[in-house]
Amino acid sequence: MKSRTELGLERLIFFSDAVIAIAITLLVLDLRLPEASSQSLAAQLGDLSSSFLSFFVSFAVIGLFWETHHRLFGFIERYDRPLLWLNLAFLFLIAFLPFPTSVLGKHWSATAIFLYAGTLTATGIARSALWRYAVSRRLIDSSLEPAVVKVERWRGDAVPAIFLLSMVVAAFRPGLAPLCWALLAPVSVIGRRRIGKAS
Repeated sequence: MKSRTELGLERLIFFSDAVIAIAITLLVLDLRLPEASSQSLAAQLGDLSSSFLSFFVSFAVIGLFWETHHRLFGFIERYDRPLLWLNLAFLFLIAFLPFPTSVLGKHWSATAIFLYAGTLTATGIARSALWRYAVSRRLIDSSLEPAVVKVERWRGDAVPAIFLLSMVVAAFRPGLAPLCWALLAPVSVIGRRRIGKAS
């Protein structure tokens, strides 16, 4: 029979998975052709290029956040009320993300990028705060290697730093901001390798 702690963690994880799944599904709702248009289909699809790009980026980013959340809660063995609220803060930002994604798809401007990258900066900070709190309160597996804890802290801090950097870049060259977001890929790969060596 599972303990109350195990059942509580399972409910927390299932609820988190559901919120993330809904958020990632809502992203596609903004990809719609106009009901009446004199343009050719190719032209209409071309007009949606920014929406397709913002959809792709957000799908990938939410996917990375889900993978991170899944991994962290594989290390977390116990929870308390503050951890629940930190997790809710993280999920609040994930649930909000379809809105700045929609804005970015329609208005590829510095303001739209500030809204989008600002939301993801806050999401990254919430993820990092969740992990730091779990470590400080010793809610994680006591046998977890210190090197793994350090790598997860580094990964958690790198994500908001990348989106914060993109906001600075967007102030001068909005079109170059997505190049900053591409840094998420090597950060993820390097993090996995470091964890593999530390495990």
